[in-house]
Amino acid sequence: MTRGYRVILLPLVTGMVIATWSACLGAQSQSLLPPQAPPTPVKTDGKAVELPVSFARSGHEVEARLKRFDWALFEPEKEVKLWAFGRKWTVPAHVHAFGSEPYAWCRLKAPDVRVPTVITILDPRDHPAGELVVYPDQDVQWDKKIHLYCSEARGWFAQWAAATGLPVDEWHGKANADETALLISHSHIDIALNLVPAQKKAAEGKVNLLAFSDYPVANSPVDVLPRWMSGGMSETGKEHWPRPMHFTRHVEPFLEIANRWAWVSDDRGLPLVEQVAIIDHPAAEIRPVVASYLPWWQQLGRNEYADATLLALLSASAKAAPVELKGHPVGFIYPPREKLDPKDRPVLCAIRSVEPVIRPEQEPDYNPPMIHIMDLRGKDKPAADPDELSKACRASVEGQAAAVLLILGDDPMLDEWIWLKLDRAKKAVGRPGVVWLSDDELPPSRENQVRLMLTLTELGVPLAPRDQKPEEEKK
Repeated sequence: MTRGYRVILLPLVTGMVIATWSACLGAQSQSLLPPQAPPTPVKTDGKAVELPVSFARSGHEVEARLKRFDWALFEPEKEVKLWAFGRKWTVPAHVHAFGSEPYAWCRLKAPDVRVPTVITILDPRDHPAGELVVYPDQDVQWDKKIHLYCSEARGWFAQWAAATGLPVDEWHGKANADETALLISHSHIDIALNLVPAQKKAAEGKVNLLAFSDYPVANSPVDVLPRWMSGGMSETGKEHWPRPMHFTRHVEPFLEIANRWAWVSDDRGLPLVEQVAIIDHPAAEIRPVVASYLPWWQQLGRNEYADATLLALLSASAKAAPVELKGHPVGFIYPPREKLDPKDRPVLCAIRSVEPVIRPEQEPDYNPPMIHIMDLRGKDKPAADPDELSKACRASVEGQAAAVLLILGDDPMLDEWIWLKLDRAKKAVGRPGVVWLSDDELPPSRENQVRLMLTLTELGVPLAPRDQKPEEEKK
């Protein structure tokens, strides 16, 4: 471990955590931003605009990003001003503003600090133009057995890593076969547009991949608490925080059809951080790809839990094991598989059902449990007889050991199936072996497609888009 300031990775107990930054600096000033404050919004043309955030190490030079505003009206050599500790001071900083870039930027020397400190950068009119989070001149603790690589040299992650002393190497296309390694990517293309290239990059580079989706899509605010963490973030989920991490926005989960394991969820159960995979060849050969949809820069340095959680995410992503899906056989009670329309039921059409494997003694191995699906979504009434559907559904979970019945959508006839033990108030069924997703939209909404993918992945069902065929089918 590297000596220096510590970001606690062990479960934190309320009342025993590190003092907040404002308390640490209280003797110097009462004017610092509170520890939970995300970047200060400012008004531009009547609209709230988030200030760009940069990270620096105490006493070191940094290229700080600034909102463009109208820098062209000022002399290029005009000094910028810093605001912190209740006072302003000017620093030499040549401002660069190019017509094709969304931000201006300036190079300046970060002030000396003893704890992470948020400093506001002011333009010549004393208007906020950016925020600089300055860390003390000490290295964060990190497991040196985990090797981190970054494919972008000027993104927020690379700047934060340099400010905190986190060891990150430049990516040259392949990691050593015997090392625990993680490639960090800022590229929105890696995750939001097509997962296949991201999986290919991870497989060819012999490395796990963590993609930060930084695409500037405005969205609703979101809070993050440990109780919404699972999967690779299970250990962090055991912690106790006095308050949640608050983000002013986040990116919606990408909609490409894939298996998905939620690591961090919002209050609706939708993923904010997730592991994703298209099962287009044997799952054990697929290197883990993790996608994060949170603007981490809004909380880093302002909240000790944010830094600890991000470090935990990096460690968990690097250590994540290859995908494990047993590929249980899937049968459709209603509608029949041949009647599925990819326009209405795209996720169900992406199911890659595993066929029975014949044993040497000629007895088929169905890799139990068998997954049975009944889809009642949409306005059309089922063409099949309700009593026959009830019998088929009941038989599917009573006639086979550990079989699972997945019911999609809602229909009044479900109330007549006493054996289901339906509880509409809780949107749940009491019959063991039955899973019910009551959302009735057809075609399904974006959210409901993601929920169905999460459920099918939890049941062990491989998913791949229709144009992605398993390797054994390609041969």
